[in-house]
Amino acid sequence: MSETYRSRELHAADRDAIARLLAGGSTTDTLLIARALQGGDNFPGWWYGTVGPDGELAAAMAIDNHVGHLYAANDEAANAMGRAMLRQQQMLTSRGASRHELNGPWQALTAFWRSFQAIDRQLKADVSRELIRSTGSTSTRSRRISVNVADESDLRLVAEFTALACVEDKGFDPRKTTPDGHLRRCRRAIEGGRQLVAREAGVKPVMVAEVVQVDEATAMLERLFVPLPFRGRKLLVGGALALAAESAPVAGKRLLLFASGDAMMAAAEKAQYETVARYRQIVMLG
Repeated sequence: MSETYRSRELHAADRDAIARLLAGGSTTDTLLIARALQGGDNFPGWWYGTVGPDGELAAAMAIDNHVGHLYAANDEAANAMGRAMLRQQQMLTSRGASRHELNGPWQALTAFWRSFQAIDRQLKADVSRELIRSTGSTSTRSRRISVNVADESDLRLVAEFTALACVEDKGFDPRKTTPDGHLRRCRRAIEGGRQLVAREAGVKPVMVAEVVQVDEATAMLERLFVPLPFRGRKLLVGGALALAAESAPVAGKRLLLFASGDAMMAAAEKAQYETVARYRQIVMLG
């Protein structure tokens, strides 16, 4: 029963308990929340957790700027956390019109949402996100596509496309909210050799994405954007994904990315990517 679970805010003293919890899960299921833990004292957000009947932490959520990443050892713990956070939110006398986002493995977030969905917020999106991984297999690709590490001449393009990715994924445009910070971040990604640009026939930009190192064996594509006219061209986009997996920043590691929508999944299949986990993303306003 969920009554046997106790939920509370977590602090620095709970860091070892969080690490033990995440160590019991798969790398793919703990991918997003583990990166928050790796931030240590530099993580700017806060943590919430649910302790099980055995006294061990059974669920945790890392929350920063109204975005939460969940991992739970079992459905009961996730459901209990949802119930506790619902009570906590209902006690607040005033809430602004903020955008709130929840992310987590499909099963865990679904168990959480069964309790938390009674929250008085407007549901803006509830989508499935497939976590896919390169296999290293030879893929069929268009000869018209090329992928290169971006240089300073690509800064304007990178800034535009990564901002559009943020608009689609997060609902805001960093060129308007934090223009200087956005440009600095794009410049750092380019200077760090992490930014990829794919072009058709060496001219038309097909995709931009940043390569982020996850661990010694894994890298991840983030802030990926494909312009609308190219999204249905699965051979072309699939070729870009295949070449991204072979690019210098990936350095022979397996490459992960979240794929949303049938078009991206079709392109990923052409590039011989495989699904390794299913996530759920819920966006609310209120």
